[in-house]
Amino acid sequence: MINFLSIQALLNNLPLACLFIACYVVLCVLVGRWDYRRGSIPIETGLASKANPFARAVATALYHISRGEGEEAERVLASWLGLN
Repeated sequence: MINFLSIQALLNNLPLACLFIACYVVLCVLVGRWDYRRGSIPIETGLASKANPFARAVATALYHISRGEGEEAERVLASWLGLN
């Protein structure tokens, strides 16, 4: 026969379960923030943007736009937009 927990046993462990969940959520948020700021996320994002030719073209176009060289930005993005 299967031994089920009674409602009383669940209620006795409820404060401990709530404390565990609260601490777990806070710890997960802190570890995720640390990983996003100083962990592998910045490194992987930087490598992916350098390896992605579209991201490189967009960054180059934004650079030319910031310098007031709109025609050069259009030339860089023309191949991606099919305007050649």
